Amino acid sequence: MDPLKLLLKTLGISVEHLVEGLRKCVNELGPEASEAVKKLLEALSHLV
Repeated sequence: MDPLKLLLKTLGISVEHLVEGLRKCVNELGPEASEAVKKLLEALSHLV
C-alpha cells in the first residue's frame, strides 16, 4: 500500500472523499490556490 494512502487511512481520512471535496472547491479558489489544490488532487487521484 502507498505510504500516503496508509497514513490517510490511519488518520481515518477517506482518499475518495478527500478527492471529491477537493474537486468541488477548486472552482471557488483564487488562481494560485487553485493550482496548488489541482496538484494535490492529481497526486491523490493516483491513490484511488
